[in-house]
Amino acid sequence: MRFFRNLSVLLFSPLGILVFLLASCEHKELCYDHSHTVDVRVVLDWKNAAEASPSSMRLYLFPQDGGDVLSYGLADCRGGNITVPTGCYKILCLNSDTRSILYRNIGRFTDFEAYTVNDVLVRRSASTPRADGTQEERVARSPDRLWCARADGVCIGESDRLLTLYPEEAVCRYRLEIRHVENLKHIAPDGISGALSGMSGGLFAGRGVTGTEVVTVPFGIIRGDSTTLTADFLCFGCPPPPGKKHILTVYAFLADGGKYYYSYDVTSRIHTAKDPRDVPIIIDSLHLPRPITNGGGFRPSVDEWQNMNIDIPM
Repeated sequence: MRFFRNLSVLLFSPLGILVFLLASCEHKELCYDHSHTVDVRVVLDWKNAAEASPSSMRLYLFPQDGGDVLSYGLADCRGGNITVPTGCYKILCLNSDTRSILYRNIGRFTDFEAYTVNDVLVRRSASTPRADGTQEERVARSPDRLWCARADGVCIGESDRLLTLYPEEAVCRYRLEIRHVENLKHIAPDGISGALSGMSGGLFAGRGVTGTEVVTVPFGIIRGDSTTLTADFLCFGCPPPPGKKHILTVYAFLADGGKYYYSYDVTSRIHTAKDPRDVPIIIDSLHLPRPITNGGGFRPSVDEWQNMNIDIPM
């Protein structure tokens, strides 16, 4: 009887309770910590974008059973080591060395969107005319080079310590060539630029589809030779159908102060391109006026733009 009385005292004493808890924990791996993490080696295989060499990457892990997104910086574009809670994830990986690209809705895989900051059509003019039908479009800066890798249903556990991803080009390249340009020598220094309307304002990186916002993207134009102009710029691509027309506008400042803009409907050129990620646009001629000298002829006001709408033979 004394034995049972002593046992009862021991069990309900603070020491007894501690002994009981310690004993029960001997049979449970995670008594105090209900989460478990593992070290994972991330390998970025650039076989789908062999020329890419971003300076840094960012990895996003979206838990499939809910919870906050996990974010990891990688200083090496070839990969690195991270510590991850075990579980199943949807995964995004993008280069993080961009300047003009911003992100929104980063907590949701399907809504994770890349977009660019606002821009101006022409930097040397405060009031720049827009092509007809494009006045309501936001003017959005051309994006930087962007590479993206995505994966769904990736489970990380004790035996899964290697994660291999395959980044690909996520933006589109547009190459403009204007041939047989007349009077190109009369253009003011840095006096020519362009803009392309009807483009998508963003990219849903998780789904790999362009956003529905329609924007105009300005870009620089350079002289190739005495009769040729060229441009090479990036954008997110076309928005989902039905979309809008793609109007290419060339803005020209002449040495005598004259200002002209030329509009081309290049919708068919873009929609019929063999590779939607590498779109060539070739315009066969552009007539720039000669400067007015010795007071002869009509000289428009320095604030007045002259519009030239030009049809492109297909």
